[in-house]
Formats: sequence, C-alpha cells, structure tokens
Amino acid sequence: MKRRQLALTCALVLALSSGVVFTACSPNIFGLPSPEEIAAQKEAEEKKAALAPYVGIWEAKSIEDENKGTVTEDMYKDVRDVYLAIYGYDFSDDGTGLFVRFGAQKPFTWSVDADGKLTITLAGNAGSYTASVDSSGQMTVEGSDGSKAILTQVSTDLR
Repeated sequence: MKRRQLALTCALVLALSSGVVFTACSPNIFGLPSPEEIAAQKEAEEKKAALAPYVGIWEAKSIEDENKGTVTEDMYKDVRDVYLAIYGYDFSDDGTGLFVRFGAQKPFTWSVDADGKLTITLAGNAGSYTASVDSSGQMTVEGSDGSKAILTQVSTDLR
C-alpha cells in the first residue's frame, strides 16, 4: 500500500515538474506577441496608412501622350459616355491594382515612399509611372514613356 502511494506521489510530482519546465521554457507563456511581431505589425499598419489616401478608383480628367496625342477633359467625357470606355487606375489596399486604358487592362503593383511619392509598376515590361496628389485632390501620373494623366478619385470602395 505504501509502495502504491509512493509511486502515485512520484508520478504526480514528475507530471507537475514536467509541466512547470515546459511552461518555463516556452517563449510566449502568456500569449503576448514578441517584440519582432509587434514591430512587424507596426510596420504593416504604417504601410497601410501610407497607402490609404490612394486606395480606390481614380479616373482620368485629361491625358497627354506624345505618341497617341492629347485627350482634353471634354474629349475624355465624350469618349467615356459614348463608348463606355475609361482610362483609370484601381488601387487596392494590398499594393496591387488594375490599370484600364479604354478597354485594355493591365495589372500593376504600387507603393508609396516616405515623401508620399507613388510608384506604379505595370506587369511585364509595360512601363512604370510616378504619381502625386496635389492639394485639390487631383492625382498627376507621369509615365516612363512620356505620358501624363490628370486623375480624380471617383470611388474609395474596395468591393
């Protein structure tokens, strides 16, 4: 009987001490995030905040293209209304988007630097663009091909 009690006591002590050792060796015993996780989360939140003003759909007001000519604001409205064709950028909050040029569509990635300068890189070798938003809320996009477009934000809906 004493042997049985002694064996039971030893088993209980072993189980409790093993639990204490495993808990003490666990890197995150209280479920709190590590400093690295906190830094990564803060960086992701800062990046998302920097992208937020640009997220949504931006449509052209006017377009200047050395190769294809100039489309004024009035001309663009006619093309859009008659042919239901738009020139615009759809910026998603994950740094991707879709460029639509009168029916042709091209995916892109985009980022914003510390100075608020927007860089758009079209998929493949289709070119790159830089953009900025002025105090009136208009975006000016300038392409590596010499093109320039003035855009206004028509939606911030992320679908």
